[in-house]
Amino acid sequence: MTEKEIREKLQARNVGALEDLRQEYGRYCASIVRGILWDRLDVEEVVEDVWMQVWTSIPPNAPEHLRLYVGRIARNLALNRLEY
Repeated sequence: MTEKEIREKLQARNVGALEDLRQEYGRYCASIVRGILWDRLDVEEVVEDVWMQVWTSIPPNAPEHLRLYVGRIARNLALNRLEY
């Protein structure tokens, strides 16, 4: 599935977009989060939080580069968890 198709599904509020996000960007997000947090359970929880954050922020946001957008959310949530 292409990034554009996933973005369109998210804009249309299609629940299937969440599974597409997991398949397309799951390992990418996990690697970002794993670089910040070492606990496996924390990594899993933060990655799941990423999907929720993406779901609630698109729309109104319409990122041009979904991979970068997802990566930024993953990094920020991991840093917040580390600080907590």
